[in-house]
Amino acid sequence: MNSATVSLLDSPSVDRHSLTATQCDIGDSFGSQCHYTDLQRMRRGLENWLGTAFRVPFKDLGGTLPIGRQEDGYSCGVCVINAVEHAMFGVPLFTDKDRHALRVQYFVDAVKYLLENVRILFCIRSDCADPFF
Repeated sequence: MNSATVSLLDSPSVDRHSLTATQCDIGDSFGSQCHYTDLQRMRRGLENWLGTAFRVPFKDLGGTLPIGRQEDGYSCGVCVINAVEHAMFGVPLFTDKDRHALRVQYFVDAVKYLLENVRILFCIRSDCADPFF
């Protein structure tokens, strides 16, 4: 089984040239089923990479990022998207009983976004007057 991990970065600035310090955290959608030493290695690797890429210190929050718990081997992506939504907008965390509805919701959201951008791009290239065809 695969487990989903989410890394969220929190910083007052997203400009890598003016970044001075920030923090990172990891959440695991399998909870205690994932080996603690694997998470420690992942955190160290993330901190090293972020420190090298941004040249600033990152504080590890210790794996306390809230994330829903999956009971299957294929809902990791849904858990990841939901954990980011939860952290940013306060939506309820993923539950196994809602996994199918969330999967459909995220698919529909992605398709709507793509269709809106494809229409705009199509109209710009073809100089159409009706943005909705």
